[in-house]
Amino acid sequence: MTFNIERAGRPVFGSKVQAPDRQASQQVSFQAALQRAAAPAPAPGDGPQTVEQLIEKLRGDIVDGVEPQANEMRGAMALDQVMTFLDRQPPAERQAAMLRLAEAFPKDAGAENPRSAWVTNGIDYAAALSDLATDPAEAKRREGEETFASGIYDRGNRLMYHPDETDDSQGALAKDIRAFLDQTTRDAGEDASGMKWQVLNRLYERDWVDAGPVMGAIEQVAAEDFGQELLPTSHQGAGTHAAAQAIYGRAAAMGGYSETQAYGIPNQQFYDLAIGARHAPGAAQQELAQKLSDEPLRLSSLSQFVTLPFADDRHSMQENGLEMFRRLEWLTRDMDGSLAAQVVNQSLDEMQSSGGLPDPIDFNDWKGDGESWGDSALWNLQAVANRIEGTSAGDAVRARMRDYGMIGD
Repeated sequence: MTFNIERAGRPVFGSKVQAPDRQASQQVSFQAALQRAAAPAPAPGDGPQTVEQLIEKLRGDIVDGVEPQANEMRGAMALDQVMTFLDRQPPAERQAAMLRLAEAFPKDAGAENPRSAWVTNGIDYAAALSDLATDPAEAKRREGEETFASGIYDRGNRLMYHPDETDDSQGALAKDIRAFLDQTTRDAGEDASGMKWQVLNRLYERDWVDAGPVMGAIEQVAAEDFGQELLPTSHQGAGTHAAAQAIYGRAAAMGGYSETQAYGIPNQQFYDLAIGARHAPGAAQQELAQKLSDEPLRLSSLSQFVTLPFADDRHSMQENGLEMFRRLEWLTRDMDGSLAAQVVNQSLDEMQSSGGLPDPIDFNDWKGDGESWGDSALWNLQAVANRIEGTSAGDAVRARMRDYGMIGD
């Protein structure tokens, strides 16, 4: 079984009565918040050069609160700092760096200082997106998993293309997979069965296109030993499912209609999804897009924030709609088209349920007040429309946008 994904309501506000200073400050607050969160990536020689320097920065910026945006971004800020650092490290050194970070910010430290928990959450998030372990025993186990996968791939390749040169068989591969599962989970105790299933799925996520008998053997073990189908996968690498789940879990759990959101500052769900997408592999984004398609209501908090401009009755519906797309442009900037389409679609659902646009409006006749095209609200709308074009989901969303008068034919 493969996972094929294309590449290329309740009212929001309850009442439209808000304090005038909140309405007037929302757009300014939003832009200021995004400017703080969207700092350009450091040049190779900038930023922390060692794990110890990164630990010091995380403690200063977030735990000690030196950087005020830590209050807004929380774990997403830690994720951004950790992933930016890891991206500059040689692949062979990233696992050791992750273990050192996890050691410096243990999970129980959050009981004394909640800000430490923000860093821990960001580290866990980075580990999931990078397919790294935060536990030394799991890190060592994955080394063995990599060795096993490499060896069995070679056997599967030979069996697939040169069957006359080997006595191997799919049954023999399945037997050795079972033995590996027993060996790699021998210290798991009562959790051994669940861990075996998890490891089997991690093996299945790998690319077996030139070692088809291995994929068949993995499916055989799943059916005969577990009596169930493996998790859908695009076969683009171990950890893809965990990465998608990490983004989904944080985006679904965080957020809420907070006082900061009322002042126009992005909520936690907004940051967790945007920063997660900034660093997530494409395969994980595609899997996440499918999950959001299956469970679309889980981003309600984020959609409420994106459509918040419609609560401001000082401006026209056209202006409020364009401000919504300013937010959507920043949110979806680093997203695969299929994922961006799901996010935009849910925002349109929220807009519709809140009565945002009663009738189609021609957005394209908007004349910004002294704005350059690259900074204009209309540019943001067109950028989002272009971003989601090319997939069935994205094209369906574009059709909705045309119906609302947001884009032309």
